[in-house]
Amino acid sequence: MNDRNASASIVICTLNRPDDIQRCIRSIGEQTRLPRQVIVVDAGDLGEVRHILAAECEAQGIAFVYRQAQPSTTRQRNEGAALVDAEVTFFLDDDVELGKDYIEQILSVYESDPNGAIAGACGVLDPAPQPGRGFWQWYARLFLLPETRVDAAPRMKASNYPVHSTMLTQPRDTELMPSTAVSYRTSVFREFLFDANLTGYVMAEDLDLSYRVSRRYRLRVLPQAIFRHSKSPVSRNDRRETEKRRLLFTQYFFRKNLAGRLRCWLARYWALLGLGLRYAFVALKSGDAQWLQGYFAGLRAAARNRILWPGRFQPGPLEH
Repeated sequence: MNDRNASASIVICTLNRPDDIQRCIRSIGEQTRLPRQVIVVDAGDLGEVRHILAAECEAQGIAFVYRQAQPSTTRQRNEGAALVDAEVTFFLDDDVELGKDYIEQILSVYESDPNGAIAGACGVLDPAPQPGRGFWQWYARLFLLPETRVDAAPRMKASNYPVHSTMLTQPRDTELMPSTAVSYRTSVFREFLFDANLTGYVMAEDLDLSYRVSRRYRLRVLPQAIFRHSKSPVSRNDRRETEKRRLLFTQYFFRKNLAGRLRCWLARYWALLGLGLRYAFVALKSGDAQWLQGYFAGLRAAARNRILWPGRFQPGPLEH
């Protein structure tokens, strides 16, 4: 791709968020560099909105492709990516709005990499998330739980929980990229794909994919490429179901990627202990038992699926 323009396609998966996806498409049409395609994979029914989206894209010379699919975060993305005819595939959440030069900034990474060593790139959230601090930052480090650090290289802990970065001062290599607004070389993505065994609203599937890709290729995060994420309240689970799924899916991806080492098992169990203690505190302080209910529901689901302890493991569908 060196010394020439890389082509881009964008895949957006959606479920009953007509207002959000219209804002997303509008931000794409305002880019300093436009994609070749926008592919919408709809697990609901956008109705007449799909025609509005098509008209907005076509007015900018962007091909618009619409597909309906069964609800599955991972399968929808894979189905959309199968229709891509560009060199770089972008995945966007439907409630994301891109900064005006987001696509241009990201494509420049691939265009300056003639050997193809960099397989993926993403930008950063605006406004930048606040880093952890005080007791709970110390607690997250002690128990190997998810945390956010200033100007750090995002990476995966041995517990399969992430270190995220905020307030980056320069581009960095990374092990982890969120699918909120992410890109991959199309050829590389098709080597790996999102985990198609999983159904419904899947969590941590983006970290699973980027971690697997990072074992063979470089990934980059750019502070100059910014996007906004409105976190639409539409089509989201309640707290209990969210925490259940978070624990179940992170345990599944732990078994898939890290469970071959004893130290990782010890780190994972230590992290689960810390997570349970933290949720017990949150439940007592807030009077909302759903945090703890979701935690125990997640443990039970992981046990039913035989992924909570060492033993034979074969990636496959999960019983929720």
